[in-house]
Amino acid sequence: MLSTISNALSNTFTARFASTVAITFKSNNWGPTEFNVPEGEVLAKYVLDQSMPNLKMSCGGDAICGRCRLNLEEELFNKLKESQPITEDEDDTLDSDERTPTTRLGCQLKVTKEFEGATITIPSE
Repeated sequence: MLSTISNALSNTFTARFASTVAITFKSNNWGPTEFNVPEGEVLAKYVLDQSMPNLKMSCGGDAICGRCRLNLEEELFNKLKESQPITEDEDDTLDSDERTPTTRLGCQLKVTKEFEGATITIPSE
């Protein structure tokens, strides 16, 4: 019986954590830190759950507030153009002086294997 429980726990652990993607986050306030982020996770939610500074999601992920801006590496930004294109709402929200050529809203991005090894910058408030 104990062996069965142990195997079940091991399988649950493996299934839960096997699909992670290594992503490095950095900010002007702190240096690069790598995290293993679960595939399918909304990027802004993960950042908020880790209590990383400078990011908020006041609108609940509706691409309205623009408080979850992230600057992606150009390579990742280009990969996501097809798989997770910028919606009209996101584009409208990003239309400001604070936008860089590779800015995206974290609430509109789900973590996929495309993020593997990427570095994402969380802009200062």
